[in-house]
Amino acid sequence: MSQLKLNKNILMVGYIELERDPRVLREAKALVHSGAKVDVIGLMNIDNTNINNIDGINYIKVNLSRQMRKGSQSYILQYLLFFVKSFLKILSLSRNNHYDIIYVHNVPDFLVFLAFFHKIFFSTKVILDIHDPMTESLRHRMKFRGSSVILKFVEIIERLSWEFSDELITVNKGCKTLIEKQMNYKKNVKIILNMPDKTLFQLDNSINEVEIFKDRFVLLYTGTLSKWYGLDIAIKSISYLIDSIPNILIYIIGKGPEKNNLNKLIIKKGFSKYVMISDSVPQKQIIPLIYSCSVGISTHLAVDFSKIYFSTKVAEFIYCGKTVVCSKTKGMLAYFDDDDLFYFEPGNIVDFSSKVLLAYNDLQLVKKKLAKSRQKVKSLDWEIQKNKLTDILIH
Repeated sequence: MSQLKLNKNILMVGYIELERDPRVLREAKALVHSGAKVDVIGLMNIDNTNINNIDGINYIKVNLSRQMRKGSQSYILQYLLFFVKSFLKILSLSRNNHYDIIYVHNVPDFLVFLAFFHKIFFSTKVILDIHDPMTESLRHRMKFRGSSVILKFVEIIERLSWEFSDELITVNKGCKTLIEKQMNYKKNVKIILNMPDKTLFQLDNSINEVEIFKDRFVLLYTGTLSKWYGLDIAIKSISYLIDSIPNILIYIIGKGPEKNNLNKLIIKKGFSKYVMISDSVPQKQIIPLIYSCSVGISTHLAVDFSKIYFSTKVAEFIYCGKTVVCSKTKGMLAYFDDDDLFYFEPGNIVDFSSKVLLAYNDLQLVKKKLAKSRQKVKSLDWEIQKNKLTDILIH
């Protein structure tokens, strides 16, 4: 593990809300802890207007909020607006700062060109952290096809962005394989696995049981509410579970384009007593909810994108001593096997229900799976990832 101090001036940029983006926040904190000065340019929302510093990170917000809209034109317009406003911010910041590294988080990848003049004239190192391979993300989330003119254009921009960057970092083995082999990128892509900082999930006396969870068997989901996360499967499972688990509660936290449809499904099925959906909250407010729940769930569907999808939320549940009922997809199997989680066939309501019942009835099996999964997350710990990140930026 690296013990070197990172005496660098670093600018991070991302179409993100820093306080709500665990990966960017984790990495920025790690760099500050390693001795770097870190500025982060992100999005403004009604909750973060007065937040200018988070644990030593200088947080600079452009006057633009995240829009959860449908359609490619809306996304492209938002990204372009963010690019222009960020470019103006960087011009202003550069008057008093010389940045050694400009560290960009995708989507979109073309944000790396914010560093164009810095790289050409000041030899600033440019790093691109690929959370979602952009072409694959668009193909999946917006249902583009390979012949789409827009998709072909995005592929070109993606490739130019990669070639412009000095280093590519990505989130897991699946993404690395996709970029290097399927998309034929010749340089070595580094992996900083999307693992949570376990120090944030340690149980202390300030964490009390959530009142609404008392005397309930709670299945908890936290994250984006989009169709591919398959939350309708969890809601529909109530019909199969209510007789055996009359005190069941499915608690969903997040925001996204599927929220209205999920609420309509709850009303249509008459499940308001058994399913609750709450807006997304900062990570520190999620921790007591995880400790108070019974089981974590990840119900994502089996699509092409699931081959490269790894749920950080699964690791968060395990850190807090909670087992997980999880879709059995290639991206998850790269890190956890059948002995670690209660896997179910993606999209299969009956199989999902049976695994929930198994977790409800067999506490010895729950303990056994937790012991094995905790060993796995220990071997993938954020401390290990943090030192890998520092080494990449030093060299």
